[in-house]
Amino acid sequence: QRAHSTAEPQIKIDQWSELFVDTPIYFQVYHLSGSLFIWMGDKQGKFKNLNVGISTPYSTLPTTTTVLGTGSEDDTGKGITLRVSKKTGKAVYLSYALGDVKLSHIAEWSEKMLVKRLMATA
Repeated sequence: QRAHSTAEPQIKIDQWSELFVDTPIYFQVYHLSGSLFIWMGDKQGKFKNLNVGISTPYSTLPTTTTVLGTGSEDDTGKGITLRVSKKTGKAVYLSYALGDVKLSHIAEWSEKMLVKRLMATA
């Protein structure tokens, strides 16, 4: 008989919300082995875009690209992806769906809340 591996999957799911002014912002983070899959958005729960950031030996900054979507949300999400990948040292897959929320500094605040939670649960 062949021995079967009984390795447990290495995935942790973290979901929470934070209140910005009077608007709830929702976060979902899937902690995978060596990477993070992150969705941040509003109550509509749309998945509008996907950005990927990964470290390479060729640069001090992670390489980022948008693999799904176009527009300003993707640029905002791409910047967040780069910074989160650099801070965590992990590959980051991030969907930023807050472009419809018209509140000043929401992207910066949301990123700060995300990083705070990631560092607390690391």
